[in-house]
Amino acid sequence: MNATPQTRRAILGAIGLAVPVAVAGGMATAGISPDTTGTSPELRALLEAERRTEQAIAHQESAVCDPLRARWLAACDALPHTTVEIQGSNPGDTPYVWTTANEDHVSAAKRLSWMGERQHPDTKAGRTLYAAHIRRERAKRTLAVDTGLRAAIERSNALGDERGAVLDAIAVFPAASLIDLQAKLRRLIEIEYLDAGGEPEFILADVNRILSREG
Repeated sequence: MNATPQTRRAILGAIGLAVPVAVAGGMATAGISPDTTGTSPELRALLEAERRTEQAIAHQESAVCDPLRARWLAACDALPHTTVEIQGSNPGDTPYVWTTANEDHVSAAKRLSWMGERQHPDTKAGRTLYAAHIRRERAKRTLAVDTGLRAAIERSNALGDERGAVLDAIAVFPAASLIDLQAKLRRLIEIEYLDAGGEPEFILADVNRILSREG
């Protein structure tokens, strides 16, 4: 038995989610309960695993990454900056200073570094500044390794990938009942997993499966 738009709305209404999924994904989630009573054991295990990975990510970010990030930023700030004197294009221009601490100066120095020395009197200074900027960026990447920040971020990313895989498994889990479908949708809507713009295919598959058993 195939679900019509009317029967799909009836089922979504029966589980308290009659508003379009795309709209519901952007709504406040107050009152959405994590209760999974009555769901299939396999789905319940997936939902619990997803919440554990969510908690693990939050702990990794707050307890590990944030302190290491602060330490890395402090070490980066301690790296010395380089300055160069810019003479200007025209004879008689007042010299001024460029520094690696200024992003606009670095961008201008990069452009100058591509020019030949005969094209602009400050090409050499520009190349000096841009080379210093590159060395500083390399030093920052080294500090990310030395402080442990890079490894911590990689661990955080791995947890994110793990959670994403569990969420995908929840989305495609074959709901055996309205309770399963409700538990899936409530969690996926709560975390804004659903993309805007229509009903995802897995909802239609679940609706068709449930209706075929009922009819």
